[in-house]
Amino acid sequence: TFKGRAQDKFDFWYGHDGWTKFLPKDHDSPSTTPYHGAMENVVTFIMGEGMTKFLDTAPKEKPFCLSVSFNVPHGSQTTTMFTDYPRWHEMTRPANGNPKLKGSPFYDTLYRDLDISVPGDTCTDPYRFIPKVMMDQGKGRRQTYSYNYDLATCREHHVRYYQTITGLDHVIGGLLADLKRRGLDQNTVILFGSDHGLLMGEYGMGGKALLLDLATKIPCIIHDPRTPQEQRGRQLDQIVSSLDYARTILDYAGIEAPAEMEGHSLRPLVEGKETSWRDDLFLESLFTLRDNPFQEGMRTGRWKYIRMYDGVMSFKETDVDFQGRGPDFEMLFDLEADPAEHHNLVADPTHAAILAELREKTAASSIAINQRRADYMKAHSMQLRTAGAAKKPGK
Repeated sequence: TFKGRAQDKFDFWYGHDGWTKFLPKDHDSPSTTPYHGAMENVVTFIMGEGMTKFLDTAPKEKPFCLSVSFNVPHGSQTTTMFTDYPRWHEMTRPANGNPKLKGSPFYDTLYRDLDISVPGDTCTDPYRFIPKVMMDQGKGRRQTYSYNYDLATCREHHVRYYQTITGLDHVIGGLLADLKRRGLDQNTVILFGSDHGLLMGEYGMGGKALLLDLATKIPCIIHDPRTPQEQRGRQLDQIVSSLDYARTILDYAGIEAPAEMEGHSLRPLVEGKETSWRDDLFLESLFTLRDNPFQEGMRTGRWKYIRMYDGVMSFKETDVDFQGRGPDFEMLFDLEADPAEHHNLVADPTHAAILAELREKTAASSIAINQRRADYMKAHSMQLRTAGAAKKPGK
């Protein structure tokens, strides 16, 4: 684990363990004290300071790889924009009630005069999509994302979400300008991504860790200054994965990826080269906090299949070996006819053939990934953390 030792793993480290706060200098904890000496107050702009510090100190004669993990618009940031009142974690008051945000071009009145509508599913029954026996909203999800289960606080969440993303965009723009000032803009490849999406009232719930597109899809933006002008600004429709990022970085660095590394380099797509590409992508989420089930699925250009199994906390390899086990719940969506993924077609006999095909592909992919893990553990010496398996409460 990197916890507590990240600074020993990098040539340059400016960060924290755990979840920090939107205004870290106002708090005294291991996740905030690393930023107490910063000039800026908002964590996003403090990250901007860190980027500048890195570029100031990086050896001029060597190439560099700078990885920046922004905290916004995570709920740990949007909720802590204003904490000086009861129930602040529910965002029951506008964030610009915090005097420290008054006058900010990003966090004061921005977007507050717009008629921002919350998703139509907000405050409706979530169990018409995923049954309670599969995922009980009252066992963590409703409490963690309580602001998405109320119309007024859901709107406040949207305002803060857009504000923090705009502040992020400004800091990234500052990085681009800094690279240009240093003469590095024509020799620096930039990749932008995220870890997951987020439900903000859709399906009557909030949060992450589901295989629905809104919770699974991420932005994938790549800028290579060597790209010809006529090829810039393209939006491609190939199915890509966050697993592709590591191989892409190694490809740009001229380093051969280890044979066991999953994913594909995105560089041929960026450069407009003819290349064979995946037609589908295996999906999985083994995050079982907040009563989340084990989930696996298959995403094609048109179809999405999801299968769920009752989750286990502190699970072992045997708990995620689903070979020979029938799923507890399934979903099938026609993404062309139903991009919002509202109409589960599993019980529709019209789609029996595609359902059978995606079931088979998902099962085969699940077996294959378990086999790859077993093969890797045999071929490499590794120390596993020890933890006993326990069933989720109430299951």
